[in-house]
Amino acid sequence: MELTPLVGDDVLANPQAALDRVMNLFLGSSVSDATRVTLEHESTDSKITGAKLDDPIREINLGVLSGLVLGAPEFQQR
Repeated sequence: MELTPLVGDDVLANPQAALDRVMNLFLGSSVSDATRVTLEHESTDSKITGAKLDDPIREINLGVLSGLVLGAPEFQQR
C-alpha cells in the first residue's frame, strides 16, 4: 500500500510532522504521553529518516513509521 497519498509528501523531510500525520491517521487523538514520547524518539532513528552519520534526513520511510504507530498499544486496543 502506498502511504504517501494518505500522509502527504509535504512531511517527507520532517520526522516530527510525519509522525504527527501518521498518528492522526491511524490513532486520531487517542495517544498517551508515554506512547507519544516513545514514538517521537523512535521517529528519529536512521531506519526511518534514511540519514547516515554526516548526511541530513533523506526521506522519511512512511512504511516503517506507520508500522511503529500500528504497534502502539492504543492501536492494538481497537
